[in-house]
Amino acid sequence: MKKRRKLLVMIITLVLICVSLTGCSGGVDHESSDINEENEGNVGNEEKEPIVKGLVVIDVVKIDPGAGYRDLYQFIMYDPETYEMFSYVEWADGGGIIAMHNPDGTPRLYDPSK
Repeated sequence: MKKRRKLLVMIITLVLICVSLTGCSGGVDHESSDINEENEGNVGNEEKEPIVKGLVVIDVVKIDPGAGYRDLYQFIMYDPETYEMFSYVEWADGGGIIAMHNPDGTPRLYDPSK
């Protein structure tokens, strides 16, 4: 009888230790809520400038990825020294820039006369 009682006490103790170490947060994703609060001021503001210095913004395109997702913004830019065009896509976690190319693989150049 003492062995069963010791085993039961040990099992209950282990369960309590496991529950206390998991740090249950009630299903709240704190990291995502922090990201949303940081970007609240930028949502819906199409006149914002991306974080890419030295490039000139030609156009800003608002992209709707579908229900349940935040809007994405695509900035079409060019380098005023080389006239090479770039695309910068901004989303909640940051953004990414990529050089634009023609179908033959050459860099796409901006024509300021158009």
